[in-house]
Amino acid sequence: MTKKSIIISIFFVLVVITGSLYYFSSNKTALIFNDKQLWNYALVDSVNFNTPIEWNAIKKDSTLALPKEKKDHFLLFQTELLITDIDNFDQALLSYENKYEIQLFINNNLCYSATKNLITTETYPDNSTPVKTLNIFPYWSATKRFIPKALLLPFLKNGNNTIVLMVTNTNDINDFNPAKISFNLLNDNTINLDMYYKKAGSFSHSELPIFNLNTFNKEIPDEPKTKAVLSIINSNKKENKLIDDATKYTIKIERRGFTSQKLAKKSYTFSLNKKATLLNLPKAKKWVLYGPYADKSLLRNVLTYDLFRKMGYYAPRTQFIELIINNNYQGIYVLTEKINIGENHLNIPRLTIDANKNATGGYLLEIDRNNWKAIYPPEGDTSVVPLSYEPYVPKKDKIPSTVQELIKKQFNEFEKSIYTNQNTYKHLDINTFVNYFIISEFTKNVDSYRLSTFIYNPDITASTPKFYIGPIWDYNFAYGLTNYNNGFSPEGYVYTSTNYVPFWWQKLIADPTFKQHLTNRYQNLRKTVLSNNTLNQTIDSIYQLCKTPAENNFKKWTVLNATDFWPNYYLGKTHQDEINYLKNWIEQRLAFLDRELINQ
Repeated sequence: MTKKSIIISIFFVLVVITGSLYYFSSNKTALIFNDKQLWNYALVDSVNFNTPIEWNAIKKDSTLALPKEKKDHFLLFQTELLITDIDNFDQALLSYENKYEIQLFINNNLCYSATKNLITTETYPDNSTPVKTLNIFPYWSATKRFIPKALLLPFLKNGNNTIVLMVTNTNDINDFNPAKISFNLLNDNTINLDMYYKKAGSFSHSELPIFNLNTFNKEIPDEPKTKAVLSIINSNKKENKLIDDATKYTIKIERRGFTSQKLAKKSYTFSLNKKATLLNLPKAKKWVLYGPYADKSLLRNVLTYDLFRKMGYYAPRTQFIELIINNNYQGIYVLTEKINIGENHLNIPRLTIDANKNATGGYLLEIDRNNWKAIYPPEGDTSVVPLSYEPYVPKKDKIPSTVQELIKKQFNEFEKSIYTNQNTYKHLDINTFVNYFIISEFTKNVDSYRLSTFIYNPDITASTPKFYIGPIWDYNFAYGLTNYNNGFSPEGYVYTSTNYVPFWWQKLIADPTFKQHLTNRYQNLRKTVLSNNTLNQTIDSIYQLCKTPAENNFKKWTVLNATDFWPNYYLGKTHQDEINYLKNWIEQRLAFLDRELINQ
């Protein structure tokens, strides 16, 4: 064979291999193995150990492609465990990829199950025992489950034992990496936990209040709420220590949010048995534990709520805390008032309904992904998608159908007045709408107007119903954070960014009366709350509250210095980088708004 023929043959082989790799990468889900333990695998549509399973050996550095049409199957990993003295262990340690929901079978018997949302990595010490120090484990390290001997003993035996780990959530995982899978029997007298953990640090005290949550190793679900005990350590000293006395509350808790549910760091809503003051915030029964994750500055929500209150309007009050769930350090969270009606909250009369189903008082509506559909713009006008809304306080199921229809009728009158330019300002409060526009555009919150937006009528009995907008909520994707919807640019408007924004805003901005109020108010705020110096001072003061605790937060959530991170446009290497980006972006944003609203 000539040299030219050899080169051509090699080129042909490379083309075939490249084409094959493209086929498998574009049509399969990759599964990468290593040889830390001898495991076999099988992909089955059902589990029946009475029927022989065709096991495949896992070889070193081998890659298995799972056809997409089999992603709803169960993935099994199997190994053999030789036991010579069944009495010589106290518990087992099962480790596996943190994305897996699993079931553990020993000798074909189911003995343990865990979802990916069960937040626990260790049972040392017992949840009821005060501790001096907790280990901080990076979230992406292997999930570790300590399994008591009592659960295993009925199924184990001296001699060979078959261990099978079944992954049940293959449908929502893009890749499978069993490199972290192991099953070990441990003796408490000789165990060295350092052998099994990749620690990033330790946690024993904080400048912030500490929230220690015990779910008794139950998953915190999306819904309904599950019972738990919340212990709050807030000694009013310079440092709060894990061994300090705590105030305990019995609570019910669930995960919260829509997009945030998909993020690794979850946020939660919890309810107390009765209204109480937490960390000097006004009495309330329902609270939110918001976990800043994509917002690597940690302070976008806190900053925005603070600014809106300084603008003279109610916004939820907040406190930074450090959260522990089942002895697992979870990092910095923001205790936040849940939006509600009442004194020290949104202070309007509550809606009350008498025996004849006559209603008095006010109600709060939420614009979001809800079931009620607005009738404006009317059919034929396709410039904007009619919004979705629903009662938020009180909830829809607490309102008789006749009153629901009245609320819809009043909302329709409000929208009609804007759409037809007739008696608009008899149906809306121009000041709240101007201030909501300013805070939403100043922050360039990509979700404003169409999601997590609230509007209220304080008097359902008024002959001409008048609506006010607010309170504000969810500004964690604001201030140039997102790499979509042009959210990263300091220029451009949110209200014109998508046809899902209610038609009101383009109508109002085109109205000379509204535009003049907007310009006047913005000019006034630029001299006070939104002046460059005041904003920098406000950011610095909030940053100081979480600067030191943030060091542990970013050991738990290693999101800094990432090469790619959804939905972030800017990828800072340090926490200080993220703060600097926030300040610089705000300066450029204000320059844009100055040109638009003052120097027009």
